[in-house]
Amino acid sequence: MDRIIREIRSASTVDTSASCLFDPPFIDGCDPELGFLKLNKVVSGSTESVRFYVTNGRIMVEENGSETGPLTSSKIVIDSLKFRRSATSTGEALRIELSIMIGEDQSTIKNFYNTAVLRGAYQ
Repeated sequence: MDRIIREIRSASTVDTSASCLFDPPFIDGCDPELGFLKLNKVVSGSTESVRFYVTNGRIMVEENGSETGPLTSSKIVIDSLKFRRSATSTGEALRIELSIMIGEDQSTIKNFYNTAVLRGAYQ
């Protein structure tokens, strides 16, 4: 959760056409229970992207089109990952809702929530 929040805070925009947000309209192939998010940011004058998505029960990270690996341990399974976007004329924020299954039989579910404002939204 910390890495996702840090990336949101440093982002300029959410690429809504390449993200599966929990709120409609949904893009083709979007499962809002296991959403994915693509963020754009400007670093030293060049545009970079970061994408978060779920594969085989793990949250994965992709930077500038290259997969960098999993964020989560193989000992947990992602039950749901939801991104909710709020945008106004003066700002943009994302709420993350994360549910994980833990335990030997994956029977315990833990829920995590957080919200972050995009840096580019208030400059």
